[in-house]
Amino acid sequence: MQASDNNEIVKYSVMRCVYLDPTSEYFHLAQRNRLTFFRELGEKRIIKNGIEQSQAEYEWELYQKYIGEITDNFKEAYDKLKVIYKEVEKEIDNVEASLGASKAKEMNEFAEEILLPLKYLVKHSAFREEQECRMIYITSIDRPEVTMEYGSFLYVEYEPSVKEHLDKIYIAPAALHHKRYFDHLLKDVDVPVEVSGNVFR
Repeated sequence: MQASDNNEIVKYSVMRCVYLDPTSEYFHLAQRNRLTFFRELGEKRIIKNGIEQSQAEYEWELYQKYIGEITDNFKEAYDKLKVIYKEVEKEIDNVEASLGASKAKEMNEFAEEILLPLKYLVKHSAFREEQECRMIYITSIDRPEVTMEYGSFLYVEYEPSVKEHLDKIYIAPAALHHKRYFDHLLKDVDVPVEVSGNVFR
C-alpha cells in the first residue's frame, strides 16, 4: 500500500482479525453474528424456491456457508504457517550453532519483520466479542502521511471516504471524553455518535 500525492493512503483490504486461544488449537475469525442480520433486515420477507421466508434468516444461512469456507481456508493456511515457522526456528538454531548468536539474532529479527503484519491481526480469544476487522499500514511515525492531533490521536488518512459508509458509532462509557472529537470529525455527515448501552461485564 502506498500514499498518494496528498498523503492519503490508497485503497487497501480490510482484514478480519483472528482470535486465538494460546492454550489450545481454538481459533475464531472475526464475523457478524446472527443478531446483526435481524437488526438490519427486521421483519422483511422474501420468496425463495416458491417459499416465503425471513430474509434475515436466509441471508444468515448464506453468510454461515461463506464463513465456513473462509474458516477452512484459514485453517489450512494456518497449519502450513505453523510447520514453516518450526522449520525456521530449527534453521535459526542451526545458524546459532554454526555461525554464532549474532547471526542467529539477525535471522530471528528478519523472521519477526516478515511476520509483523500478523501481529496486528491476531488477538487473544478473550476478545472474540469485538469481531474486529483492520486495515494495516506499517510505516515510520515520522512519515508525512502520519498525522498526530492533540498529542494523542495518531492516524493516516485513507483515500476512499469512510464517513459516508458509517451508520452509527458507539463509544464505551469510559471513552466518553472522546465523543466531542468524533462529533467534530463527523460534523459534515449524518452519523450519530452514541455511548454504548452494552454492559461492560
